[in-house]
Amino acid sequence: MRIDRKIRLALVVLFILLCGLVFIGTRPPAADQPLTPDGYQVTAGQDGPVLAFRAAALSLSSAATSPATGWRMHALPVLDLLKAAQAARVDPPTVWARFRFDRGRLGPRPIALYGTLFRDDFILYLNGAELYRSRGDRREPSFAWNQPLFLWLPPAMLRPGVNEITVRIETVSPQRLGIGPVRIGSDRDIRSAFNGDYFFSRIAPQIISGYVLILTIGALFFWLKRPRDRIFIWLSLVGLIFLLRNLLYFAVEPPFAPHTFWVLVTDSSFVLHAFLFAFAACYFDLPRQRTLQILLIVCCIGFVALRHTLNALGVSELPAFLLTTPVTFTMLVLMFRACRRRSAFHTWLMLAAIIGIVLFAYHDLVLAFDIGH
Repeated sequence: MRIDRKIRLALVVLFILLCGLVFIGTRPPAADQPLTPDGYQVTAGQDGPVLAFRAAALSLSSAATSPATGWRMHALPVLDLLKAAQAARVDPPTVWARFRFDRGRLGPRPIALYGTLFRDDFILYLNGAELYRSRGDRREPSFAWNQPLFLWLPPAMLRPGVNEITVRIETVSPQRLGIGPVRIGSDRDIRSAFNGDYFFSRIAPQIISGYVLILTIGALFFWLKRPRDRIFIWLSLVGLIFLLRNLLYFAVEPPFAPHTFWVLVTDSSFVLHAFLFAFAACYFDLPRQRTLQILLIVCCIGFVALRHTLNALGVSELPAFLLTTPVTFTMLVLMFRACRRRSAFHTWLMLAAIIGIVLFAYHDLVLAFDIGH
């Protein structure tokens, strides 16, 4: 199987593009100042102080109004509250978060709020009055968690001294319930932070997905003209699964039942893993390609089955993801040997791009399971 040099270079560019933007996550900056009793640290913005909340008072309750009891301080971000809510028999799984701040600390300028993540649907109150909700109809779930929130805080709703923001968060996902860091400060400072994170969380995935869609269609046409070059059908499959996997980053409403969507998206991570390395087996012309590809698909089925088994038992599904590590390491070794046997710039570049994708995938895994928190 021969692949034109221009096509090889185009494929390399694609994979560099994939690993360059889509899997970039954001972490709150390391705290270098002590937290106040209300859970925030005061940082310096361009227009004045910014209150960066690293902790919040949380209460597991499905009450329609802010609970009077049950509040406990918890470090942010926290995404693992679903099991705690289920154990407390909170139905639907819901958590209230409370943020208190002194308006006097922020000076006379107009102020705004930036929330990096509320998972999933939420209603935000300022001093007891509803200010924002992620969906208008409670019967229609939305993917509010993947949309960073920017809110201008109306002066008429603010008090001269201590103000209180409460958020009621209800999950539609079978996996997560939680909240990320919150910042309050001058409109300009908060808007700047929001715009930067919004690009990486929404705009960048849409741009890359558009390129991937074009390349997927092109690869299908190449395969129809050259059916013996199986690399193109594998590339098309990688593109299709990649599009499904990343739809969650910018879809506002689930295209079908939320639970089904989450199951498919999560399982697609294993399918993408198998198809990516099946494509690599063709690209690097590894020995026993078909055997490798069959083994990759068998492993994928096994990992998916294990994930569902762990879910049914009510335990963490993390082991199913970690078991992909030996397969990943083995394939990287085989690709490295192939590069040494037939050393060429485009093969080493492709290997570097795939390693980049793998590293970003593990970075995504660390964020998804709050490893290290």
